[in-house]
Amino acid sequence: MKKLTILATVVAGLFVVACTNSGGALKRNEISDWTANLLKMREKTNVDFKNDPVSPMAGIGRLSVPAGIICYLVPGSHAVNMSDKAADAVLKVSNVDGNWTWKSLTDDVSVELNGKSVNSEAVEDGMLFHFGSYTLQAYTGKERLILIVFDSKRPELLQFQHLRYFEPNSDLVLNAKVERIQHPDKITMLTSRNLEKGYYRYAVLHFSVNGENCQLTAYKMNLKGKYDHELFIPFRDATSGKESYGAGRFLELKETPGDIMRLDFNLAFNP
Repeated sequence: MKKLTILATVVAGLFVVACTNSGGALKRNEISDWTANLLKMREKTNVDFKNDPVSPMAGIGRLSVPAGIICYLVPGSHAVNMSDKAADAVLKVSNVDGNWTWKSLTDDVSVELNGKSVNSEAVEDGMLFHFGSYTLQAYTGKERLILIVFDSKRPELLQFQHLRYFEPNSDLVLNAKVERIQHPDKITMLTSRNLEKGYYRYAVLHFSVNGENCQLTAYKMNLKGKYDHELFIPFRDATSGKESYGAGRFLELKETPGDIMRLDFNLAFNP
């Protein structure tokens, strides 16, 4: 299995967003509704960033718990700390026979997965542990458990008003020809949170900008089952490192049937 660093070496081609495309996918009479929907979507994103317990604006740290130990989690004034002692701890995590488990040590802890309360003591990917102003998001692995730490009282979150966006540009809504890869190979991507995620190289997307041929690679987390209809499309462009995130941005789109897919680069975002 190949290993790549996400948004840095994974890009199959560069799309020069800075140029103007005269052949967008939108018809002239569609642009007004498209603009209104885009602005509404951006406003919802701003609200989510402000209120979501795992908002990137609330992120304060990353804990790495190795297998083979019992780890106690102790909340501090500005952080959550790992300890080998139970004093002042609110949560215990451990790996027993290759399985990660958790146990609440106080009544202050609540646990959820996909929006539903959890009673099972098995740790699953994406599980959220809430206590005080903190939320921990879990990512399991054989050798270690990664816990991303969020704090709803982080000053940057409290001061947050809105994200910065480029002005809506209907010329950056493009039709791409989908060339599905016959035998998708699996790679491992290293995310901005230093987590490893497996993706299949699923399709090459062909499109043109001002007569220049461009292409990007679309990835899938699963070919069948959960998330098998979701495409992850990383890219860099002329704004990278200047007006936008230096490592690049990406699109997350639902796969549509057929050989033509609409790409709206106004929806691109960074980690």
